[in-house]
Amino acid sequence: MNSKITVSGNIISELSERIPSNIIALNELIKNAYDAGADSVDIKIDSKKRQLIITDGGSGMDEKDINTLFHLSKSRKKYGRKNQYKRYTQGSKGLGFLSVFKFGESVTWKTKKCTGLQFSAKYREIVNSDNIAKYNVNIIENHDIEKGTEIQIELSEDNLESLLLYFSEEKNYLKVIHSFDDEKFTINLQINESCYSNAGLYAFKKILPERQLFNVKYDSNKGKIYYYYNDKLIHSVDFFFTSKSYKLEIDLLIFQFEKGHKEMVSSLFYNTNNELTPLIYINSNLFNNYDIFDPKVMTKVKTGQILNQMIGYIKITSSNSMMNFNIDRSQFSQNELTDQIKQFLEKINKKIQEVGSEYKKYLVNLKFLQETESLEASTSIKDLRKNIKDDFKFKDKVVITKKEDKFIYSIFGKEISLDIKEFNNLEDKDKNQRDKEKQEKKDEKSPITPKIMLAVIQLIKDEIKVTIPSSQIDLRNQIKRTINSRGESIDQTNIQIKVDSCLIDNGILPSITFPCSKKVEFSYLDDETGLVAKEMNIEFYQENTPIVTSKIKKVLLVLPTKKDYIISFNPVISKLIEQLNKLDIDEYEEVIACSLRSIFEICIDTIIKSVKFDHLNLLDPPNKELGSRVRIVIEYISSNKKNIGFIDAASLIGYNNLKNIIIPNEFEECIKKAHLGAHKSTLYISQEQIKTLADKAALFVMITNEMINNTSII
Repeated sequence: MNSKITVSGNIISELSERIPSNIIALNELIKNAYDAGADSVDIKIDSKKRQLIITDGGSGMDEKDINTLFHLSKSRKKYGRKNQYKRYTQGSKGLGFLSVFKFGESVTWKTKKCTGLQFSAKYREIVNSDNIAKYNVNIIENHDIEKGTEIQIELSEDNLESLLLYFSEEKNYLKVIHSFDDEKFTINLQINESCYSNAGLYAFKKILPERQLFNVKYDSNKGKIYYYYNDKLIHSVDFFFTSKSYKLEIDLLIFQFEKGHKEMVSSLFYNTNNELTPLIYINSNLFNNYDIFDPKVMTKVKTGQILNQMIGYIKITSSNSMMNFNIDRSQFSQNELTDQIKQFLEKINKKIQEVGSEYKKYLVNLKFLQETESLEASTSIKDLRKNIKDDFKFKDKVVITKKEDKFIYSIFGKEISLDIKEFNNLEDKDKNQRDKEKQEKKDEKSPITPKIMLAVIQLIKDEIKVTIPSSQIDLRNQIKRTINSRGESIDQTNIQIKVDSCLIDNGILPSITFPCSKKVEFSYLDDETGLVAKEMNIEFYQENTPIVTSKIKKVLLVLPTKKDYIISFNPVISKLIEQLNKLDIDEYEEVIACSLRSIFEICIDTIIKSVKFDHLNLLDPPNKELGSRVRIVIEYISSNKKNIGFIDAASLIGYNNLKNIIIPNEFEECIKKAHLGAHKSTLYISQEQIKTLADKAALFVMITNEMINNTSII
């Protein structure tokens, strides 16, 4: 007699509750994309559709991977090991399946490793199942899926509100998009109409340079703490590292703020108590812990040695199996390794502040000279050095030079100058003249209250036009000058840039591949006059050229290239294009709509009759539909880099542009609309759709022309 173990579906409910929040669940899904080798992951929250969609361009899943996904507690991943993408593996506990149900009850996956696959699961059906081993997940093939994985989650009302509330705070969405320190991994977050994106680590070293005490660096391979000021190494101290179980890198900025300065630091570097803190990354992933490297660690030791105004990055890497965390990755699981890490971080934190506090007194403003009057030109260097305060820690590093009428004290890339007294035989001058000169000198030295003026952001142009596909645009290059209310130039890194209301951290606008307009806002918060802003508009447009069959005017059927292109593979096509390009779309809308499908049909017929493309099997029964045949042709061209290169060489469209516009499923959809247009054009197809179809038809004609006439394409 045998008995089987059955597991009720409510175990899924209990296990999913172990994931403490939907933000932790979201991080699990981002880690899955990272482990799959994706260059980027797109996270979209749509309140109207009540959906959360996570899309990546990674390796995707096959049936074996899907089975592993649904096999609870089983994972083939080894945390912390370098994978085939040279990344530290993040997932290992098989939480991907449970994480999706933290947001909603209905989830659909679309994925492609070798073949496009689609499957869905409903949380309530699983939970109500008497034995989840009998719950079947129906996997179907979907040939429209191009690559990677897309997870579409129907959000519950509570989870939608929770996500929107969480992301209403800047520091929360910043920590999500900066949850990895890998510059080759982009995280894009869209919350309704607002868009946010990372661009590597935050450029924290450009924050308030005038208030920076030190940039402190430590590398466990070198065993030294290095102190930098104004990018100059000013001090180092040994701090030996002996562990072989992990490696450590520290890169900190320590400030000495005045009132109001702290608020100018990005909220990315604030902890849950709204205090400044460095961020900790373990194997490239953000570790939500603010205890193991506490900037206030010296409070209980010696208040005079506190340097708690610090931000930066602490990076720990380890493949050791003892590197374990609690479920939300906010605390270590206690063991020999994690205790060792915590103890070392506390010791080096204290050392950094203890040593740094000895040198902090003069560094911000470099006030190391004693009060002195103008010096005589004959004063010796030895006597000049006496003007340096005795307790200035870097006294021996000060370089003194003479330049025209001044003595220059230089250190760490900064200078302090003192005037040289002039000797003009004053005895021969009238006393009134002497008094006048003295008063003039006194007036010159008197402090002048700076005038308050309006801060200014001046752009090179308020409007520009850019052809697509565009290169990346450094928006800071569009700034001509920036002046604050004291008449001083503003560091451009302090200018905030938004594109269509979305903050662009690094000022770089990615390549645009479709016609559109972008509104760019440059803004700066001036200490005296408040916010100053300037807007510019960028119009992205397509340069077109007609397909040349004879001397005809440029109208409907065009290609996205400046070069004239001649069609020669079929005289019927040439005549049809010539006739269509003579028609006014407003007057002959129905005729044009009915003709678009014919262009595709003639092209496919020509390809079928060419024996060199028999291997495409366009006559096989599954491929009898025109849309399928067109898709097969586009897949054949787009899947081979050489094919794209040959067509680009002939058309000068541009390799990347061509690659971006020959999308197989878009062409197949084109045929469906062309079919409707041919039969019910006035009911189903608009004039704008006709223009889109014409663009696709023109491109397909060019591809067919190259397939037939270009001997390099086989």
